[in-house]
Formats: sequence, structure tokens, C-alpha cells
Amino acid sequence: MTEQNNQGEPKPLDLKSAEGVKSFMAGSSSEAEWNNRCDQVKAVNGGDYPKFWFPTIMLSGVAKKTSATWGGTDEIKITAIPKPLKSE
Repeated sequence: MTEQNNQGEPKPLDLKSAEGVKSFMAGSSSEAEWNNRCDQVKAVNGGDYPKFWFPTIMLSGVAKKTSATWGGTDEIKITAIPKPLKSE
């Protein structure tokens, strides 16, 4: 979770700021990495997405543009989980 400062030295991204999260998420190169980074953002922000998540990541197009780089989509998919069969 680092980027470079003006002197080329690594500095940690601020995952509590909109710009830090935007940069961090835009660097995802796969769905698995995106999901891992989501977990990291939530961990830093008390276990939930920060209040700025939806406008900064979803409405701005970051999720759509980033997922398109690996052939993914930002569309939400709902999958039904079948109930286990009752054993008699």
C-alpha cells in the first residue's frame, strides 16, 4: 500500500482519505486483488466501507474502469444460495 512521494521514496497510501482509496483501488489488476483491497480498506475504516466509498469508487467510474482492465464488470450480481436438503 505505497506510492511514491516527490523524491521518489515510497509513502503509505491514506486509506482513510478519498484520494488514497481511489488510487489504491485503481491499482487492482484482478478481481481477487480488488476484493483483497476492499477488505484492506474496510479493515482500516473500522470494518466497513468509508462514507465516501460509493461516490468516490462506484459513481465516479473507478470500479467500472478498473474491472474492465481484467475483463470484469462493476455490476452487482445476486446469486441464490440453495437450501440444503432436509435429511429424513
